[in-house]
Amino acid sequence: MSKLVQTPAHFDRANNPDLLIRPSHEGDTPQIMAFHRDNPNQYVDPLNEERISEIAAQQRIMLVTSISGQILGTTVAYPYLCHVNGSDDGWIEAGAVRSTVNGVGKLMTGSQILQQFINSPPQHGFFTNIYAENEDATAFFNKAGWRLLDEVPEGIQRSYGDVQGYTLDEMNTWTWMEFPVSSLPMLARKVLDTLSTGQAMNAKTGQSVNIEFSDQLPFHCPEGRAILEIVGNGDIAAKLESDGDHMPWSEARALIASHLEQVLVADVPSQEDYASSVEHQV
Repeated sequence: MSKLVQTPAHFDRANNPDLLIRPSHEGDTPQIMAFHRDNPNQYVDPLNEERISEIAAQQRIMLVTSISGQILGTTVAYPYLCHVNGSDDGWIEAGAVRSTVNGVGKLMTGSQILQQFINSPPQHGFFTNIYAENEDATAFFNKAGWRLLDEVPEGIQRSYGDVQGYTLDEMNTWTWMEFPVSSLPMLARKVLDTLSTGQAMNAKTGQSVNIEFSDQLPFHCPEGRAILEIVGNGDIAAKLESDGDHMPWSEARALIASHLEQVLVADVPSQEDYASSVEHQV
């Protein structure tokens, strides 16, 4: 079971001003394990090395690192908790957020959602659960565009019951949230803005950090960049924001795919030409 929270910052931004967001690979396992040991979290259930290695090799862990490679934050997408009708990606649980840098948690989790949406969107969506009356975590997700679920979806009930042995009564004591399609445009604009400026601002402190997205993420390739533009701006973005609360993720991806072929690579603005009109706050 995963719980999303942010740990207190102890990162020396003055000596390490540049950050990188990138997906994991199997070789990251020892450093991820060491980071988790050094940054324990009472709300996050630890994973063993075998499981970390498996998920890291699938690029299911999003990392915030220094330019030199030191891991400063992690968030995990759990496919094994999302078994619905034979598909591991019926639902995807986003969880186990640890960060030693204030202000990058939303961009880190958001990058994971957009990477999955571009590469292989889930059938139903993204969810998380919060327990122990963790008001900070609930507020974190509310600000990032997540919304409360009135009940535990059936597929998730089966997964938690079959895989981990929890009862429905136990599940009903937790706070359940999902990331709706209607929040995708806001998230895409945040990533586009960061691509353009190379910076992100902590809304609470007003402090900026220099931050880059790895070339391993699909945001730099023509198709991925075009998807970001379609999701973040224009008529499709407006439709997602107005109708997305009740739109399946597979339908949203199909809608965007139908417009992709109409978008020429030449029409996708470069990072230098992209002029953001929104504040780049994480």
